[in-house]
Amino acid sequence: LPEQRPVFIRDREENSYLRSASADVRCKREDLIRMRRNRDIAECPTYSQDDVIIPHTSLKDLDADTFKKFRNHTRYTQMGEIWQGLDDVTFLKKVGAYRRDRESGQEGITLAGLLMLGNCDALAELRPHFHLDYFEYEESEDPNARWCDRISNDGTWPGNLYEFFFRVLPRLVENLKRPFKLDANLLRKDDTPAHVAVREAFANALIHADYHERFGVRVEKRPTGLVFMNPGCLLVPRTQLF
Repeated sequence: LPEQRPVFIRDREENSYLRSASADVRCKREDLIRMRRNRDIAECPTYSQDDVIIPHTSLKDLDADTFKKFRNHTRYTQMGEIWQGLDDVTFLKKVGAYRRDRESGQEGITLAGLLMLGNCDALAELRPHFHLDYFEYEESEDPNARWCDRISNDGTWPGNLYEFFFRVLPRLVENLKRPFKLDANLLRKDDTPAHVAVREAFANALIHADYHERFGVRVEKRPTGLVFMNPGCLLVPRTQLF
């Protein structure tokens, strides 16, 4: 279980090993760091890495256009209507993107706020391993086939999670059929179970990724289907997951 790791011998954490095929391999430093991080999360359900304050950050580290889109987007939610009159810092505190620690007095953008709304310069400086990739392939038979389209945080756009989600999602669902259907209010209902499933799979791939790892989220669209890959380990047993 995550809360029991790392398991080591002779009372030294450095004497931890991972099973690799038929061999026991001594854990690397990053393996131990990952296990400690997962242990903290598993041991304390109220602990969240999203709430960690990034030192020496301010609203200048957020992308202004993304933040504006995000605020406008929240107008369509129940709480968003209540929060529209708030100043920017107070609004960000409400959504968990900005925080002040009561004990230390430290305040700034949280990890969640930076990844969700940050600008490309701040992300590159403060989270150099943070990476998002979308690849589209016309052929799926050849594993070495070249992609025909790609979206990556290459510095030409903000490169944050909010922008990535709304740039990629339309491409993932563009080939799904939308049969004519009315809801209870006789309004056109465009979402099908397939649209919901793709949106949820994509959102979960972003939400449950471990952004401390050295590789990022990768989404592939192929003629045979969609592939979502994200870094991190399961924090619950597989039996519980399934």
